Amino acid sequence: MMLSTLLLLFGTGMWAPGMEAVDVQVFPEFSIAPIENSWEEQGKNPYFTAQSVLLVDENSMVDLYGYNEYLRLPMASLTKMMTALLIIENHSLDEIVVISKKASVTGGSTMDLVYGERITVQKLLQGLLMNSGNDAAIALAEYHSGTVYEFVNAMNSRAEQLLLHDTHFVNPHGLDSTIHYSSARDLVVIAQALWQYKEIQSIVGMQSTSVLSEVFTREEDGDIQKEHILNNTNKLLGSMYNVYGMKTGTTENAGQCLFLVVEKKGKFYFLVILGSEERYQDARNILYELFGDELL
Repeated sequence: MMLSTLLLLFGTGMWAPGMEAVDVQVFPEFSIAPIENSWEEQGKNPYFTAQSVLLVDENSMVDLYGYNEYLRLPMASLTKMMTALLIIENHSLDEIVVISKKASVTGGSTMDLVYGERITVQKLLQGLLMNSGNDAAIALAEYHSGTVYEFVNAMNSRAEQLLLHDTHFVNPHGLDSTIHYSSARDLVVIAQALWQYKEIQSIVGMQSTSVLSEVFTREEDGDIQKEHILNNTNKLLGSMYNVYGMKTGTTENAGQCLFLVVEKKGKFYFLVILGSEERYQDARNILYELFGDELL
């Protein structure tokens, strides 16, 4: 028998001496869920006042809408997302932090920490992300790295690991500096890493809470326990849309900034707004394009 005939017999699955019959497995068909088209492809063009906007499907990281998303801009307290990321990646929530003099006198928005106070990492993260506490940012930075300077180095190192080419930090809270900036695109990457932690999801979704410090001693008062009333700065929480967080920010140079996590039919979306004159109205306009008339 010619070699070509033998190859044909074996290649077509015909029986040959010394060979057993083999069951052929047929794999089931599968399909890939379609990826949503960008808003440009759909002809959508929402109105907003912001200098930069980005709307991303959190699961696929596909852009639905982008405007100046790579533009380097001051991001105000959206900085605190990176501060929170470093802390949640490296510390347990029940660890105790002793508040330094430097943290207690930090200006701007605060959670009203006092010198010598003992308070858990979890409660500081609540004050950081809900009240946008600059004092909480300093306290966590010192606790993690010993000094704010070293913590900022850690922030920039983590930014390099995440391949954030349009981000540079000089502080852990976001107060203005000419070399403190990020882009909407980079902030989405930070947020995606942060959103993986259920503890963070819980914190940024709370509208208000109160927390107690551990018992600590002050010379003038003896043993005390301080209460902190925390109110989320995100005015869209509890609105008609399923808004779950994540952070607000405002400074003179940055204007109004907003990072939202919103949910539609089981899918999460990230919305970044930088340099806005009316961030909440900008967000409503963009969310209307996403949700339409649906009341969720």
